[in-house]
Amino acid sequence: MRYQLYFVLLLSYVITSCGVVSTNEHRCIGFNSCMCKSSVGIIDISALANKNGTARFRDIPSPDAAQSTVSWNPCYPFSDGTYQAMACYNVSGCVVHYAAGMFWYYSLGTQQSATFITDATRGLGIYYNTTEQGGRSLFVQLQCDPKVEADFGVSPDDPYVDNTFYFTLRSRWTCPDPHRN
Repeated sequence: MRYQLYFVLLLSYVITSCGVVSTNEHRCIGFNSCMCKSSVGIIDISALANKNGTARFRDIPSPDAAQSTVSWNPCYPFSDGTYQAMACYNVSGCVVHYAAGMFWYYSLGTQQSATFITDATRGLGIYYNTTEQGGRSLFVQLQCDPKVEADFGVSPDDPYVDNTFYFTLRSRWTCPDPHRN
């Protein structure tokens, strides 16, 4: 009986310290596009961001088509493409699709559109959206893993639904820090 109690307490600690915030009572209130505060601590992903106008995570194969890639940069905008009229300009995420001998660029939102939300099935994430070019959006699920610097990839469950691209970021930087103010 005593060991069961220890197991339950240990499991509760592991879940809390790993940042699994998947219920509304553990919402994470955003300060900006990089940081949010929950009841278990502050999450700050700014250490993962490029500050030079390029995407930190580039050319990840897109879930919607074989000849598409997605790029994402947390916290700071980036631009991709050579012609401003046909490029992603000052965005948080960008889809590049190759068709008919051309590259087509589609915004997935700006840093200003970033919202920390708790999805009922995916848990805590950052949602970006745009109304440009048919209104696409990006949801980046935040998964705490203290042993990983940054692993960004397509979400294994329903990676593309209703013009929303679902990706997962596993990182030590997505773990809540209870000691940060």
